[in-house]
Amino acid sequence: MSDNNQTLETYGVKLQEYIDSTPQQINEVEYPWIDQSLSLISKSGKILELGSGFGRNAEYIQQQGYDIECTDAVQGFIDLIQQKGLKANFLDALKDDFTHGYDMVFANGVFVHFTPEETANVIDKIHASLKENGILAFSVKQGNGSTWTDEKLGSPRFFQYWQPEAL
Repeated sequence: MSDNNQTLETYGVKLQEYIDSTPQQINEVEYPWIDQSLSLISKSGKILELGSGFGRNAEYIQQQGYDIECTDAVQGFIDLIQQKGLKANFLDALKDDFTHGYDMVFANGVFVHFTPEETANVIDKIHASLKENGILAFSVKQGNGSTWTDEKLGSPRFFQYWQPEAL
């Protein structure tokens, strides 16, 4: 099983534990970079979110007046997002093709679960899916190397840490 498949399996099995252990609203650290990213596109812009989880970022972005298409590679998250009335589709960023014509691709805490090679491949897909002058807005964890951890969910998840130069 690949690192990412194991991580996705953990999220699928530990879905409720993840939701219960994650703040339900974005916090004061996240607002500025999300708002700054959104300011780079028009309100009529088309946004694709990778790894939407239970939809907290998408809800915030939609409340700001933007149209967002949620995606995740865990069906349980898709079901939750759809129950909230948001557009959501299953998408495994490593395996599936992306549609085109986006003004922004938003990926908060997604690349942390990909190896550097996987991240490069996904960024190539994102680049091809963006309109000219489109924006990729993403977050990663700063550090060196990679690790497996059972922290937070009690089941293994893969994390890749990044330095700005490597990105």
